Amino acid sequence: MKSRLSILVLSFFMLINAGRIFSQSFYELKFSDNVGNVYTGFMVYMSESESYVRMAYYSNNEYRVVNMDYTAKTGMLDDGTHYFVMYGANPTWVTEHTTGESYNPDTYVWMWTDAQSYGLPYVTDDPNFSEESFKQVDAYTELDPHTFTKEYLNQFYATDEPDYTALMSMVDDSYNSYTNNDVNYNSNEYNNENTNYNNNNNNNNNNSNNNTDGKVTLHLVIVANTAISDIGPSCEFDKKRVISEMESVSDALGMTLKQYIVDGKDLSKENVTNTLNGLSPATNDVVMFFYTGHGFRWSNQTDQYSNMDFRYNPYTQISTETCMTVTEVSNIIASKGARLNISLADCCNSDIGVNAKSSEKFLASRSDPNYDEKKLATLFLKAKGTILSCAASPGEVSWCNESDGGFFMFSFFQAFHEEVGYLSNEPTWDDIMSNTKKYAAYKTSDGCNGCSAQNAVKSVKVTY
Repeated sequence: MKSRLSILVLSFFMLINAGRIFSQSFYELKFSDNVGNVYTGFMVYMSESESYVRMAYYSNNEYRVVNMDYTAKTGMLDDGTHYFVMYGANPTWVTEHTTGESYNPDTYVWMWTDAQSYGLPYVTDDPNFSEESFKQVDAYTELDPHTFTKEYLNQFYATDEPDYTALMSMVDDSYNSYTNNDVNYNSNEYNNENTNYNNNNNNNNNNSNNNTDGKVTLHLVIVANTAISDIGPSCEFDKKRVISEMESVSDALGMTLKQYIVDGKDLSKENVTNTLNGLSPATNDVVMFFYTGHGFRWSNQTDQYSNMDFRYNPYTQISTETCMTVTEVSNIIASKGARLNISLADCCNSDIGVNAKSSEKFLASRSDPNYDEKKLATLFLKAKGTILSCAASPGEVSWCNESDGGFFMFSFFQAFHEEVGYLSNEPTWDDIMSNTKKYAAYKTSDGCNGCSAQNAVKSVKVTY
């Protein structure tokens, strides 16, 4: 491990100069310095480019709390060791402190191999990253936010801070009603409000084929090139992620979920077209289309959005009969008259027509998303309009791996979880798609084991 760490130290200077570009997850870190001072960190992890840590400790018997912003980079050494580095910056005092007192931001490093899961991270506060300054932390624990108490959070936050109030809102309703009398966190009452909203809108619905029970229906269309030899496993991962996420959303909001899946050797332009033409949403319904697979653009193509490649056999000749642009799909869906239409494609947008695979892996939370039901309802029950996006700009490829799926899709759900989390502001689809683009670009910046940068293309026309 020591030799691997020494190799990794050489890479830090490139990582920290890169610059900034799941609902929030929470962790506690504990470690001590060389003179026995104990440090307890409360980490709020949102994405590789946006996280923070509140570090609590004693200095000369005086209690101190400092806040640090964090960005992260992941990669692999020549010997196959994966690493994940979280670099702290911008330390600011939360508690009172002595004039001239300072705190060097901590850097955390996880290292693991394909045959071994990552364990406790290493930590250093040395800005030069000398090898001898690294030590393994004593504890690194993922926290269940539903068990937070005011006593625990008061170690890191003042009670008048917005994030303190937001974090406490994850606790039981009886506590919320005591501490936040002016804020309604009662999910049952909000569900009743949503039911009235759904029924009022459906009273004006002339489509008798759907929503006879008064519920909003989420029509989920997934087109996944799971049978293709090179990126099939990544597409399978994306498909399962999308299904799991949208099942959770529909269950949380009491929406009816209808799934339409075209994958494996059933993948063809004819089957995709028939599936889209067969959609019959009501005027208050939501239609979401997800594509994961190969993509390309014709040399004389003017449309900035990708062509989706519907060939599961790479030896099948590519033609206009084997593909469809994301724009075409979006237009078909929009013509169906649903309230909210979303079309997303994780595929290349270059002449080569090949999705690029990477060995890059990302450190992700294993906890359930901690979502605010009102924010989730804003996005799915109140939003109206059209969203269109593909993973890469003209001339770019999109990246994927078998453990995380497509980087664009992975980033979309990171951005989505962040937006519906308790620590976010009023949610918007524009913020979700902007952050999706930012997070995917960050993942592919600085080479990322041979990656080239990908920058999503997006159009968001939504009102609330």
